[in-house]
Amino acid sequence: MSLVPEVRLANETDSVSIANLLSTLGYPCSDTAVRRRLAKLVAGSSVTFVAVSDSRIIGLVSAHKVPLLHEDGCAAIMTSLVVDQRSRSKGVGRCLVNNIMSWAGKADCLKLTVTSSLCRDQAHSFYRHIGFDQNGYRFTMRLE
Repeated sequence: MSLVPEVRLANETDSVSIANLLSTLGYPCSDTAVRRRLAKLVAGSSVTFVAVSDSRIIGLVSAHKVPLLHEDGCAAIMTSLVVDQRSRSKGVGRCLVNNIMSWAGKADCLKLTVTSSLCRDQAHSFYRHIGFDQNGYRFTMRLE
């Protein structure tokens, strides 16, 4: 069964729902932290969309536009995508990614990149299914 949510830009009034969704991904945070983080995102360079169904936020996606040195243009980097457990496999994730693709295209990005933890096999299958190619490795070093 497909679900077609309303997708809109996130705002600070969404902070409790966003905090709950991020927690399901393993990134626990408070609504205060989410409000602070949303305020730091630079309009035009970053975007966060939420998916809403029956007045309830059921998913979110965020991305950032990054200028490239190795080629002319920019890349969009999708840094979070999460759909509420009860709303998965109903087209919500694809809908959110489509909105990011549209935003990235209007922002003159050459490509959309997503990173995903090694343990997220379902996410990897989803990304491949909707057209992403796995073409490298990600290495991370915490600086704190």
